[in-house]
Amino acid sequence: MDIQTYIDYVSYDVQKRYHRKPEGPVTCPMCNGDLTESSIEPSKAMKEHIEGPDYDYGSSLLFVCNQCRWWCVREHYEFVDGGAGMRYGLDYLIVSTAKAGKSEEPGSAPVEDAQPWLKALVDPGVYNKVKKLPEELAVLFKRVRRE
Repeated sequence: MDIQTYIDYVSYDVQKRYHRKPEGPVTCPMCNGDLTESSIEPSKAMKEHIEGPDYDYGSSLLFVCNQCRWWCVREHYEFVDGGAGMRYGLDYLIVSTAKAGKSEEPGSAPVEDAQPWLKALVDPGVYNKVKKLPEELAVLFKRVRRE
């Protein structure tokens, strides 16, 4: 029996799409299932940004589908550039991608398959090739006026 495992990922820039920070994501793009939201430690890549003196506030959140186990990580952090007197932010979404595989005996999955988002969180280059958030993922967020 073939199943979908969500071990690979791609990163998107949420902020460039919206004028105001949207809530979410709110539903699973694979099965329209409900997502469970959990606060997590910042990714290794984000930690490099928030260690500086301009960090103000933010959050790292993990979303996991209750039905199909699709996952994503949203990291939104705000900074104040004291020299320029401006506020700016980073708002990224790491989205899992499906990889077909053979089903395994229950309980035999490796730890990284049980928590596949850990691979993305320890990747220092997870935001090196951030893509524009596509419409099919933008619909996952509660609607806000588009810029």
